[in-house]
Amino acid sequence: MLRSLRVLRPVSPFENLCRYVPPSSLSRLRADSLKLDYNEASISAHPAVSKALDDYISEKKLFLYPNLDASELKDMLMDYLKLNESDCDVVVTSGSDEALRILFAAFPGVVFVPQPTYPQIEMFGNKIHYWEPPGEAFSYLENTDLRNFQHCDEIFRTSLIAAASPLSPSIVYLISPNNPNGHELSEISIFEISAAFPDSLIILDQAYHEFSEYPICLLQRLPKNVVVVRTFSKCLGLASLRLGYFLGQREIISGPKNISNSKAVNTAAQVAGISVLKNMQFYLDYAENVKVARLMLSKHLRGRSVNLIVGGGNFLCIRACSVSTVVKLLEQKHGIFVRDISARFPDYFRVTVPGNMQQNVRLIAALDDVLGVYSDIFSVSCLVGPNMTEYRGCAWRHEASQPTVVLSGNCDEWKSHARGALNLSRNGRLLVTLDQTVRDIVGMNFVASSNVIQAEQVSWKEIATIGASDTVSLYNNSGVLLHEAKLRQDERTTCLDISDDGKYIGVGCVGGSVYIANTENYDFRLITSHNAPVRRIRIITSQVHEGIVSISGCDLGNINTVVVKKNEHVTVHSCHHARVTGIEGRNDRFLTAAMDGKIFLFELSRPPCRMIHMQFPIFGLALSPDGSRLFVCGPDLSQRCILHAEASLGGVFEVIQPPVEEDDDFAVETPPIEHETNNQEDKHDEETMKMLYGDF
Repeated sequence: MLRSLRVLRPVSPFENLCRYVPPSSLSRLRADSLKLDYNEASISAHPAVSKALDDYISEKKLFLYPNLDASELKDMLMDYLKLNESDCDVVVTSGSDEALRILFAAFPGVVFVPQPTYPQIEMFGNKIHYWEPPGEAFSYLENTDLRNFQHCDEIFRTSLIAAASPLSPSIVYLISPNNPNGHELSEISIFEISAAFPDSLIILDQAYHEFSEYPICLLQRLPKNVVVVRTFSKCLGLASLRLGYFLGQREIISGPKNISNSKAVNTAAQVAGISVLKNMQFYLDYAENVKVARLMLSKHLRGRSVNLIVGGGNFLCIRACSVSTVVKLLEQKHGIFVRDISARFPDYFRVTVPGNMQQNVRLIAALDDVLGVYSDIFSVSCLVGPNMTEYRGCAWRHEASQPTVVLSGNCDEWKSHARGALNLSRNGRLLVTLDQTVRDIVGMNFVASSNVIQAEQVSWKEIATIGASDTVSLYNNSGVLLHEAKLRQDERTTCLDISDDGKYIGVGCVGGSVYIANTENYDFRLITSHNAPVRRIRIITSQVHEGIVSISGCDLGNINTVVVKKNEHVTVHSCHHARVTGIEGRNDRFLTAAMDGKIFLFELSRPPCRMIHMQFPIFGLALSPDGSRLFVCGPDLSQRCILHAEASLGGVFEVIQPPVEEDDDFAVETPPIEHETNNQEDKHDEETMKMLYGDF
């Protein structure tokens, strides 16, 4: 009998569908991972939501069916959305996917879908007609100019109406904001599209509406053929409970409501949803933080010539030469998961924007590191005026597109083609260079006198020549080449330092090796190795260890200290969570800084004894010759401040306003810093972000 049964096969159009494949990051998450690949909320639920769920579980009523039609939650939604019960209705569903499935089933026929769109709608079985809007309709995503948005919005709706009219679609499916490009529609477009297709259902999917740059406020005056679909999964943070809803005029909602399952929404989801609505301000504040962070992140990346697509969602799309490599490195090096969308959008990956400031700073640092296009302040020097009050900072800076050296104060800008590193000895008499060409520059003559470094203008010509990647060149400040030395042929140098007395030179390499040489013989020897490229090295004199100590930091955030004469490891510190960008020290204390925005104070042979958080990625760190001032630079020279360090590097760090002239580059408002002696969760708000990153 079984043999006589025909082979069961799915009916068209299901047989040719490909299953939707979500991200697989859940199986690889670590305790410190940052999951930014699925556009989920980046905050925990409000405490009241967690308590409500705990109370429900403790009642031990899991054996009961849920409240039919989620009636209590529905009534709260009607009140929150200010809907007129006589005209409108709300249907609560098990996620917005179920809402879309119901609507597609209730209105069979051709579905007109502008691209890009939510790929899972293919699973709902209608005849989907994809339409590619003209590229000009999305050009406003390159900036946030309202006039440009209005122009693009008009192009989009007129083109859509012209393309869809011959098809007489049963459904026109719209998303605002869209995923993944964040494209938005205006109220005018919704009204004109609905008027152009009076016999079609217009579905407006608003999964990301809380993050919108151009909000649509038409729920109280919805056209009769428009149905709005929303979710609790994004801004409201209930993705794991599957909760959504759709709403519209009663006349259009009645049919889909009749084919919905009245007990589809489980009780836990209903309980959580009710509690969320009671605490909506908490989630609306989170949405505002995301919008501020989105603007901060886009401004930062565009300032580094990164191509972006930024719209109204809690995400943005970033262009990269090798998306798969970038995605892999972000996970392996920084524990950050992002979404590879290059299959649909070649050369792009998508990043969920976190609403937590600390997470956003971590994301910026990781993107800067992996994309490799940031402005790297690879050396920061400090100059002091004759009266010991005029502190000047000198930031040797490497731009990915045009390497330059930027000086503060009245100094001219140094223009170079340097792709290596430069460093000035602490007595101001020696300049050390790595693999670079420096020509036709206006420089400075550093003169040491009674522990005071004075700066005088002087012109230099070709102070360095092109050298191999394994070459270290030593010049005096008159531009005379004193010595050239070579490391192993396979090494590529990244950073260097010369000891205060000028007797030792330390060099870090891409492969993680650290070499040191005595300036009497320039015989470089390997003293330690990191598991990642070394970006900073500092040579200090230790009284405790009676000699020279090398301190080096790498891309993984590790700090290695070595007693040079004994070739003895003192310790390895794993305190930073991003690339080490600054090391400074005096005697047996030293400071380290990294792109995680943190500065640690160490004593040799001991764990860090103090930490401060600058709340922006740190790209440069310099201590004044007398040890009383600490210069800190962010990714932009507008993000910097001077701290009161005290000569012993021991007291409380205080932000000070430097006594500088009006045209001095350091004459800016200094941001607040946080003092910590242990790991504490940082709290940030919109005002703090605006103060740190300016008025966008």
